[in-house]
Amino acid sequence: MSNPLGDPATSLYGVLLVDIWHWWGYLAVIYFAAMRQVDITLIEAAVVDGASYFATFRFVLLPMILPTILFMLLMSIIWSFRVFDWIYILTEGGPGFSSEVLGTLAYKTAFQQMAVGKASAYSLVMSMLGLVAIAVYLRIQYKSEKTL
Repeated sequence: MSNPLGDPATSLYGVLLVDIWHWWGYLAVIYFAAMRQVDITLIEAAVVDGASYFATFRFVLLPMILPTILFMLLMSIIWSFRVFDWIYILTEGGPGFSSEVLGTLAYKTAFQQMAVGKASAYSLVMSMLGLVAIAVYLRIQYKSEKTL
């Protein structure tokens, strides 16, 4: 088996696997805490009504933890911009720029090519993408609160 970080086709997936491993415990604790906040009488009522496990999960549990899921999705998108350290440590953006992201591109442009203006533009694009993710999240939250 070849090194997944050394193959251009799989290097980004290798870094992704490490980043998922890094955040998995934190996300699991948040989701378990959200599930513990669901009123047990709702679940018991679904069971009494004859709902299966999957129906109970889909129609009772999932809607109750949906705000937490949306918030953690937003946080995961924002944290994905902070993957610079894992990529720089594991692959430095290689092999052949296959695992290059905006953060490593901005770093290399600023400190290896000494093109600080271009690196600032890359960083501004990263900030704008994060702002778009936040705007989408706030719009979804506003619509969900409006329906209540």
